[in-house]
Amino acid sequence: MKTEILRLDNVSMQMSGIMQLERFNLQIFSGEIMGLMALNAHGVSSLVSLLQSNTPVHFGRVYYCEQLVNSHIYSRTTPNEIVVIEQKSHLVNGLTVGDNVFVLSGVERSWLLHTQNFRGRLQELEQAVGVQIPCDRQVEELSLFERCMVELLKAWESGARLVLLWNISHFLAGTDIGRLHYAIRHFASRGMAFIYISNSYEELCGLCDRIAVMYNGSVVKVQEMVSGGSEDIHALLQQQFTGTISSPPRSAMSRGSICLNLSSVSTALLKQVDLAVYSGECLAIHTEDRRLLDGMRRLATGQSALLGGKVLIDGEPIHRPMARDQRVAYIAENPSQMMLFQDMSYLRNLTFCLPRQIDSWFRRRSIYRSLRRELTPELGAVFDKDIRDLNTQEKYALIFRRVLLQQPRVVFFEQPFWGNDVLLQQHIERQVQLLLAKKIAVVVLIVGIYDAFPLAERTLIYKNGHLLTQ
Repeated sequence: MKTEILRLDNVSMQMSGIMQLERFNLQIFSGEIMGLMALNAHGVSSLVSLLQSNTPVHFGRVYYCEQLVNSHIYSRTTPNEIVVIEQKSHLVNGLTVGDNVFVLSGVERSWLLHTQNFRGRLQELEQAVGVQIPCDRQVEELSLFERCMVELLKAWESGARLVLLWNISHFLAGTDIGRLHYAIRHFASRGMAFIYISNSYEELCGLCDRIAVMYNGSVVKVQEMVSGGSEDIHALLQQQFTGTISSPPRSAMSRGSICLNLSSVSTALLKQVDLAVYSGECLAIHTEDRRLLDGMRRLATGQSALLGGKVLIDGEPIHRPMARDQRVAYIAENPSQMMLFQDMSYLRNLTFCLPRQIDSWFRRRSIYRSLRRELTPELGAVFDKDIRDLNTQEKYALIFRRVLLQQPRVVFFEQPFWGNDVLLQQHIERQVQLLLAKKIAVVVLIVGIYDAFPLAERTLIYKNGHLLTQ
């Protein structure tokens, strides 16, 4: 007989006058890996807060380990023993791995701490999941993967029955994700339950027993992952959300001439990198760690000097930082927060990368009128809005129109799907299509392997700075 770990029964929760969860229903059993794919981000953070700290609800009931812990009448004041593993660390710096796993989890309650016992117990756990992390190692020295494994081991030692993993593939490399999935399956076989939040159906399909689809704070679909013949969840969703989540078809594009060529390029972080990008091509560069990604970003933004090699655009070498060349554009990670000037108007943000000839007031007013006339049918009435009042999709549309006005030959795009929900990911894909239609090359810099597939025509996989496969 299945043991119920978590049940949310018709839960509705309101925060700051906004309904975050509405008639939310979910049931998870012992040893089950439940995938959660959010079509939009509405309500996801509130759900995590509710599960951890029993945030008061307006209607419905929450049961944890078959006990009522939250309802519109009663809310338990103590937090639930639910562990969240995300990009933010929940370990205590300045302490060792053993201290975090055994002491802070409440397992070891004696006055005298037996380090040798810690080491032996930790080795047993590590052997079971195939990792090796020294017990006396300082937490701040851990890699992202090692930190996630330590938090998972700590959850097991503390007796937590449910672990929530949030957008793991956005910051872990592909091989590390596979090793983490192995550990998750191991602990699931021993009775621990998991909620795995991700916006990649391919990732969820390869790991989870069931997938719940969340939209506007409600679960709209729960699909059993039957081995050998699971239905395509995207096809099922398109029947329910017609025209909402379907991606525009990508036309086959003939390969143009080489527009960007890196020949044996070396900087402080890059060593002998060779790269050729074709006009109108979407190329993904996937790396096992962030060193190569940081090196490419610093090269594209002019933060690193060229120590060796050549950078050629349309066959012509450039002798100044790439950031000062109008033929190169860069879209940063989380650009809606990083690339807009809050105190500037919409049109000033839009024309920020245009040549300085528009400093003339009369010239600028003429350009503004022209842009309003041309873009209003496509963007709507956004030109008089304050930047702070734009939604995320409107901000992305503004950033991509700014890039189009710059008319670059190549665009570097860092971590395009990081932290974004399914609908926003598809909106980003449509914006990239606008660049490709203008024969602008797009180079996508990613760490999460699942981010590469929807966009890229080619994927270059690097490990330790060396090209593994193409």
